Amino acid sequence: MKTLALSLCVALFGVSFTFADKEPVKPNQLSVTDQDSGMTVTVIDGGTLEAKSKDGKVIWKAIIADVKKPAVNQAPIRQITLKDGVVKVVYGKANFADVDLKTGKVVQQGSD
Repeated sequence: MKTLALSLCVALFGVSFTFADKEPVKPNQLSVTDQDSGMTVTVIDGGTLEAKSKDGKVIWKAIIADVKKPAVNQAPIRQITLKDGVVKVVYGKANFADVDLKTGKVVQQGSD
């Protein structure tokens, strides 16, 4: 019942709640971690991906969306996922990019 009430408040009023025993989620802090290598890819400044090794060393950075001069429908990164060594990025209204996890090269970019 508590979950239903909280979901209703979020849907109706755009209000979110955090509980004392949970650390609040930071806005715009999107990240994925590769289970095999321990590498973590994080969105920094809204439009750049940064990959770090499991010991925290920066391996590569890739600019996906220019948030300083956004084009029409080119908003900051909204979602990132990881599948088969490829970081899949969704940004703007209908833009996407695939980034190679090992090199940081954008291997495919487009829009729906």
